[in-house]
Amino acid sequence: MSYHSLRKVAVFSCGQYETFTLTDVAVIKTLREAIRHGPYPYLRERAHAILLSIRGYSMSEIAAIFEVRYQTVSDWIDAWDDYGLRGLYKKHEGGKPPAIPVTSIKSLQQQGLQ
Repeated sequence: MSYHSLRKVAVFSCGQYETFTLTDVAVIKTLREAIRHGPYPYLRERAHAILLSIRGYSMSEIAAIFEVRYQTVSDWIDAWDDYGLRGLYKKHEGGKPPAIPVTSIKSLQQQGLQ
């Protein structure tokens, strides 16, 4: 895995995506901020893993440091490469299904009954 001195980032602004580049300094600063001030422990851990990867640690070494599988580290790095910091957040993975089916909710909303 190689990191270039410039990284393209897409940002949603004013109803459209704009692309710009970040220097390595900005990327490292972003990761350090996430490590120090990230709202969730898992986000801080993932940001730290990405920073170690940028500094030249292998995925095997990172997996050993965080006591996770090699594939987990690979997934974090892929998410970072594809989506930046936003890719390090967990996705919704289920939960209790709604008591009322979505189609019924939409039908009630269309009738003006909420």
